[in-house]
Amino acid sequence: MANVKITKRSVDAATPGDKTIFLWDTELKGFGLKITTSGSRIYIFQYRTGGREAKTKRVTIGPHGSPWTADLARNHAKELSFGVHKGDDPRELDQQRRRDAVDLAFDKYAEEFINQYLKQNWRETWQEAMKRPGFSGGSYM
Repeated sequence: MANVKITKRSVDAATPGDKTIFLWDTELKGFGLKITTSGSRIYIFQYRTGGREAKTKRVTIGPHGSPWTADLARNHAKELSFGVHKGDDPRELDQQRRRDAVDLAFDKYAEEFINQYLKQNWRETWQEAMKRPGFSGGSYM
């Protein structure tokens, strides 16, 4: 676990070994580069929520290369760091964002189902079906 300023030069110069290697940035605490045994270079951010007694967690920023450069990844790690200092957990926020995307996708599917199937095939009774459990929100009309 070496400490260097993570730049394009240091990322390109890092060579893979028999084990995964971590390079930690000297300018931004928690910002690092993970080099796998296959040679993949991945920007990461390591943090703790809850003080020293809490376990450390890691978030993947992205693989080295388009669009992630060392500077862009460092800026993103700064944003994550500010969030952690405010009390946010980047992993939980990412999981919530993914859940919200799934929920949104389901809402769109349900709306499409209503418009393309219920209204077409249940012309007289589709509004009655909307009053049943599961459609109680009524936002699909």
